[in-house]
Amino acid sequence: MAVGDLITATRYNSMQSTLEGVLGTGSGNRGYGQTVTSAAVSVGSQVTATDMSNLRADLRKTYIHQTGVYPTSDLINSGDTVLDTDASTGKGWTEYEDFITSLDSNRLTADATRMSTTNKISYTRGSTWNGTVTHTFTATFANTEDRRFYFNSGGEIRIALNIPGGSPTAKDNDWNAMFTAMGTLKFAETSSRTGAGGTFSQINNTNVTTSPQTIFAANGSGVYSDSDFDITVAVDAGGTVFTFVIVVRDDSTEVVDEDVTDMSITTDEFKANSGLGDGLTITSATFSGVTVT
Repeated sequence: MAVGDLITATRYNSMQSTLEGVLGTGSGNRGYGQTVTSAAVSVGSQVTATDMSNLRADLRKTYIHQTGVYPTSDLINSGDTVLDTDASTGKGWTEYEDFITSLDSNRLTADATRMSTTNKISYTRGSTWNGTVTHTFTATFANTEDRRFYFNSGGEIRIALNIPGGSPTAKDNDWNAMFTAMGTLKFAETSSRTGAGGTFSQINNTNVTTSPQTIFAANGSGVYSDSDFDITVAVDAGGTVFTFVIVVRDDSTEVVDEDVTDMSITTDEFKANSGLGDGLTITSATFSGVTVT
């Protein structure tokens, strides 16, 4: 593109369409469900400074969600000469195209500073236990689009367990070792956990099924090797209700069958923080829990 050339609608619309697919409704694993400021222009029409300004607003909102910082591109004003390449200001045509290509490539990335964690379910047994404890909870989205936007924008459902108390027994320590092996389980578009032990399976928003699948399992050690726990997840046929089942089994066969001092299970929601400047507005799931012993 030479100085004085008009920006073609086709080239602008290609950028705008890609960016709208990430920030707007999109489809599949594209789309945060946000209102998009920019719009396609008619073939034969001039691309104006206002068109570019609107595109930049969408670019800024998407970029800061993914990276935690604003892009370096300058605002294009009426009367500016827009070059094909202008690395010094970041507002060249090529620079905009490169920014938007990277936004699409990194669409499932969310910077932690743009997200917030909210506790949804806290369960503490408050007494000693032995045998099997089953903890079931659901996370229900209003519709499949809310589910898609939640996970596309980096949303997670987080689960952590521990044995609280200031004077743990040997059995308490073994259970805490199992829970530490998992760390915090993060069910997401790509699930993960912060621990490094046990058996973790990549069950996530994309491949979850209507039949329960085990996402994590761990066993005790030594005289407590018969003790174990696992977490399964399934989604209903409508694709909006996730059911998580946590089963802990104190089945160790030591000579003196000790009780476990206590147990806490926390479920947190990790999602975009709408209270930040240019923050995404993402609808939460509704969490409910029931514990069966």
